[in-house]
This record gives sequence, structure tokens and C-alpha cells, in this order.
Amino acid sequence: MSWEIRAGIGSALVVGGGLRFAALDRNGLWLDELFTARAIERESWAAMVDELATDVHPPGYFGLLRLWGHLADHGDSALRVPSALAGLATILATALLARRLAGDRAGVIAAWLAAVAPFLVTLDREARSNATLAALATWGLVCLVAPTPRRWIAYAAVAVALPWVHVFGLFVLLAHALYVAAECATGHRARDDLRPMALSLLAAALGLAPWLPRLLGQAQTYTEAPWYPEGSADSVAATWMALASNTTTLATALAAGAVLALARAGERVAPLLASHLLALVLIPQLVGWIAAPILRDRNAIALLPVMIACGAAGIASLRPLAAWTLAGLGLAASAVVATRGSFVDPPGEAWREAAAMLTRESSPGDVVVANHPNLWRHYLPADVRIQSATDPIPTRDGARRLWLAQAHQVHDEWIAAHGERNLLLQEWSFPGARVALFDLAAYPAPLAYDVPGDLREGDIIHFWWGARVHTLPVELHGRCAMVLVGWSDGAGGEAAQIEVHADPYVAEVALPATLGVVRGPRWPLEGDTVAALRFVNDGKVGEVDRNAHLVRAGWDCQSSEQASEE
Repeated sequence: MSWEIRAGIGSALVVGGGLRFAALDRNGLWLDELFTARAIERESWAAMVDELATDVHPPGYFGLLRLWGHLADHGDSALRVPSALAGLATILATALLARRLAGDRAGVIAAWLAAVAPFLVTLDREARSNATLAALATWGLVCLVAPTPRRWIAYAAVAVALPWVHVFGLFVLLAHALYVAAECATGHRARDDLRPMALSLLAAALGLAPWLPRLLGQAQTYTEAPWYPEGSADSVAATWMALASNTTTLATALAAGAVLALARAGERVAPLLASHLLALVLIPQLVGWIAAPILRDRNAIALLPVMIACGAAGIASLRPLAAWTLAGLGLAASAVVATRGSFVDPPGEAWREAAAMLTRESSPGDVVVANHPNLWRHYLPADVRIQSATDPIPTRDGARRLWLAQAHQVHDEWIAAHGERNLLLQEWSFPGARVALFDLAAYPAPLAYDVPGDLREGDIIHFWWGARVHTLPVELHGRCAMVLVGWSDGAGGEAAQIEVHADPYVAEVALPATLGVVRGPRWPLEGDTVAALRFVNDGKVGEVDRNAHLVRAGWDCQSSEQASEE
């Protein structure tokens, strides 16, 4: 290999490393990465394996990451470093694969295309096993394209590792086997290679045997309740575009290169490309139709280095100017998309930012109800109480305020359901996440009176048993306070004053300048209660007496014991 070729591949590795390692913690972990963090942070190896058994992944990658955690830490960037390293390995392996298919120029083009491929960059910046799967699969192909006894030994090691790293490692092994079988059938490879290939697959099967019972259990559980959507009917085109990050220029450049490669060196390229399309796309799609959907673009990531290597082989067959023009178009489009993804685009799921705000605004005794409580724990302090959304809603167990934390799946109806029983104080929205704060003490019963938004002096609103307007039947016990939600517009330079009547008690409260919650004094109330609100101000806005705006009203009741503790 000449120094020019070394320099070309080396510079691609430098650029690819920059896209993968720079600002690795710019965005927080998302759902799947948080699952990774939870699994490797379990109290024991057995607990980690049990955690993974409830999912669809084998423990190989997680075990490596757990060991890595003893050397580094469990920060966001540290968890992603192994994937970034695997990404560099994929760049080099893709270059070597293309070089063995079509020469030095193809190797350099493939190195650069792999370095800036947005799909590879994205997954190489995640604490997930996909990047490691791509690296192992591509290095396995490097060994298979021009095998020697040593390379067969190396391939056997790769074959054993693949199904332990990702369940789609099984489909990668199928692709490799189909590739070798096709080359032997067409006479481009000695039939003697079938024996070491078979031995490698046998070693992989024996190596996976300890995990096989768990794997079968995972398959049964997933088949009963799959969470992948149905794939496209045209799965090849859909996957090709997805792996090109839906960047039309890159997808077209790779497709044009693959067509050229098939036309000019089909005997080397056709078995490689066809075997991977069949094993990583068409067969998983068939499994999805028969059992449950399993085809997902990130699962088929091992196909992308093959697409790049075959495309680079075809592009390299052109004259230099035409070759670098076509490659340059794909590189330019990929570089823009990859750079935006690494350094510009906001996070898809802002768990970290939402948790930071919640931590900052929460008070001792607050409780957090979360849709993924175990995953929120990664970012929330240990002293924050977290309950699952399926647990009973806390009311009088000491909690005064409730936080509703949602991420990955954000449902407005959750806010509405909690708002039926509790007073919504404030909401915060983040990319892919939402947090709402409720006052648990405001309503011991489902009370939520909508009141007129604009009041004039003398206006009276009644709350009592059986009234037709602005009321629901209510029976109060204990020391109770009227709770008002509203604001004052400050007309006349004074705060809006509201008189609260609950015979024989009367109190005057002032509304805040912005939307907020006001409580009157606590009175000892028992049974059916007649209450009224009276607006006592005379501020003017234009010619209209109006400076009080009420949104909701309700009661906050405590027992004598609770009142004495407060």
C-alpha cells in the first residue's frame, strides 16, 4: 500500500474520529441508551443478565461495557466511547474490504464514505451494540474476501462473538455463509473453503448454547408483544434509503456505484451484495410477515459497509474525474448531514435536560410519577421519590406535590388524567419529553370548578351542594382552605382582592400578578358546605371594572393531625 493510499485512509479516519468523538456528551442519553446504562449498573452480573432477558439483546456488548465502566466511568460520553472506537474500526474495515474488491482507489473512496456516512456516525455516537455489530461484521468480511489459515482463525473468533453482541449477528452469519457458498458455487472460490466456514458456524453455535434458552424465551415474549412496526413492502428500497439516512444524494451515489460494480466486476460484487440483502433485509422481512416484525434499519446496519464497499468499487472503475465527482457528491451530502447531527441538531429525547430542571425545582417530599421510572433514575438524585405511572397515585402519604415526568412517549391524556384530581401548577416541554407539576393537597376529591375569567366589583360566585353553576357536590372534613388559581392584571395599580366566604368564616386574599395559586386561611369545616367568592376591587381597564382573572377553584383539606404537623 503506497503512502498516498495510507494518507487517504488515514485522513478519513481522522475526520471520522472527529465526527464520532467530539462533543460526545452534547446530548443526553435517550431511551435505548438509558436501558444500556441501567443494565450495566445493576448490582451484579446475574442481575444484569436477568435484566437483559426481559429485552431482546444478548449480554456480550453489555458485559464489555460493564468492564469498560470499571476503567472509565458511567458518564454520558464515557458510555459512548466504545461505540466510537468500533466506528473507527468499521471505517478501516470498509476501506480494506473495498480495496480487496477493486483496488486502492476504491479503498480510499470507501474510507471517506464510511467516515462521514450519517447513519454510521449517529450509531457510533450511541451507547448501543449496533456499532460493535457493524465493526465485527465488516472485519469478518475482510477475512472472508481473501482468506488464509490465520484469517480463518480470526473469522471463527468473529463468528463466535457476533450473536453475543447483537441478535442480528445470527443474520450476519447467515449472510457470510451465503456469500461463501455463492462464490464456491460460481467457481470464484475453492470448495475447500466450505469446511472452515462450516467449522466457524459450528463454533458460533456451540458458543451461543449457554444463552440459547434465554434467547428462545426472548423470542417468545417478543412474538407475543412486538414493538417494532411493520416494515415496508419494498423493504430493500426502504432499507437502502434508511441506511443512507434518507439522503437522496448519498443513496443515489451508492446505488450508481453498485450498478457500475455489478456491470464491471459482478463476479466479485454480486455474491457479496446479494447475500447481505437477502440475509439482512428479505429474510427478516419474511420472518416479520410470518411471526413478528424484526426488520429495523439499525438492526441491518451491517449492510451499510457492504453498500459502501460495493458502491466504492463501482465508482473507482470510472475515470478519475468522474469517480471523484460522483464520490464527492455523496461525501458532501453526507458530511453536511453528519455534521449537523453531531454538533447542531437538538436531542431527540431530552431526558437529561428535563431531569435537571425537575431536580432544580423539586422540594423535599415531592414525588415523581414517571413512564419509565428505572430510566429516569439515571439522571435523578437518589433522594427523589419515583413511582411508576401504573402505581397508585400518591395522595396523603406525606407528598405535597407530584411531578409527572414523560419521555420517549409523551401523552397529553396523562396530564389531563392527573389534572382531574390534582391542581396543575406548571408544565415544561422539552424535545421528546414533558414534565408537569401538580399540587396534591389542593383537591382531596375530584373538584375542579371552572369560574368566570373576568370579574367586576361585586361579582359573587357560589360553591355549594347541588347548585347549578360553578359547583359539584362536595362534603368537607377537617381544616380546609379555599384554593384559587388565577392572576391580577394590575389595573389601577393594585392587586385583585377576593373575599372567600364559608359561613361563618370570611377572609380576603390577593391574586398574584401572574398565573399562580393562592390559598385562603384554614377553617374547621364539616359536612356540606356553602361557599362564595366575592370580588371587592374597583380597578379600571378602559371603561370596564376588571382586574381579576380566576381560572379554577377548589378546596385543600387536612386532618387535625396533618395540620399540626404542618
